[in-house]
Amino acid sequence: MKYSIYDFHTPYFKKVNLNDSTIADKPAIADINESLYKAAIDSVYSNKNRYQLYASETFNDFIMEELNTNEYAYGDIPDLKYTVEEYFKIDSDKASMAIINIATQHVFTSPTVTIENFFILISSLDKWIAQKIYMAISLIFLSNDDSSAAEGSLFLLEKFGSGQKALETAMKIRNFEHSYLNKYKDDVISYLRGTI
Repeated sequence: MKYSIYDFHTPYFKKVNLNDSTIADKPAIADINESLYKAAIDSVYSNKNRYQLYASETFNDFIMEELNTNEYAYGDIPDLKYTVEEYFKIDSDKASMAIINIATQHVFTSPTVTIENFFILISSLDKWIAQKIYMAISLIFLSNDDSSAAEGSLFLLEKFGSGQKALETAMKIRNFEHSYLNKYKDDVISYLRGTI
């Protein structure tokens, strides 16, 4: 199994293979976790003006490369989560717009596996972050013909939605061609009724 981290000390995110024998001090496999990502990101924040980490195109390219080259399952916590969350901590408004732009300009027309990876990423984010973007993402993808987009949208509504506004939105969702999606929609509506 290969392990990698991201070198943030370049103008672009660069994946570093931890199995590469040219890396002098390889961290133990147990160290490749949230703490390692946070430490790498924190070291860059001290130089954030110099490195322009979250320049729009660089960030978009990085996210899309990760979504296209990995395969996640619902319940997974992608390492990408930590990068996105750190961006929200730096500038929540810009990060929200960046994620919504990625959704509309890149992910929406992507293959099913990329769409699923995107929803898995969004669903893994801390609640305070996901609540800023889940409704816009759900509404965007409900117009997509891919059943995984509809399922992901319903999942976000179920996981992060509550209150009258979420219920009203869910009740306006179209009927789907697949009966399992219609049943899921009905289940989400029932759940949201219980949050009022």
